[in-house]
Amino acid sequence: MARLLLIVAFVVGTFVVALPSTSEAQDLSAAEQQYVGRTLTLFEMTIASFERVNDLTADPRMLESDWQGDFIGETAVWKAIYQESVEIHAPVRFKEANDKAVEAYKYLNDAAREMRQAVETTDPVAIARVAETLSPSSDAMEEAARLLAEAGEGNGGA
Repeated sequence: MARLLLIVAFVVGTFVVALPSTSEAQDLSAAEQQYVGRTLTLFEMTIASFERVNDLTADPRMLESDWQGDFIGETAVWKAIYQESVEIHAPVRFKEANDKAVEAYKYLNDAAREMRQAVETTDPVAIARVAETLSPSSDAMEEAARLLAEAGEGNGGA
């Protein structure tokens, strides 16, 4: 669980740093602004979900159905975020960042299935193992945030 908390803290910090400023957003076309808005919404949803998971893992009550339901609900959020991410069509300027973000969300989607099973079977070892598999997602999210910031500054493509 400690590893999951570290990953959550890292991802939250990474996304907060990557949010473009108002002046940067004004330099984007309407399509680019729409894309960035949708992408930042997914980032914010991910952050909020990870914060809720952080709260849940701070006080694990694996044998209580409300705790299990809340945790499983967060895995459903991860799956929904992934589904939304694959439907976004990125402007050329943001394609590389988008591809990396979709990769990160794919890791979350895959982890969601395993995490749900671990929670349903109340297996703390499996939960810890699945939490370890979130590291590639964290790495991909960090890279996506960096690429998004670079593209938003005009250094990433078009």
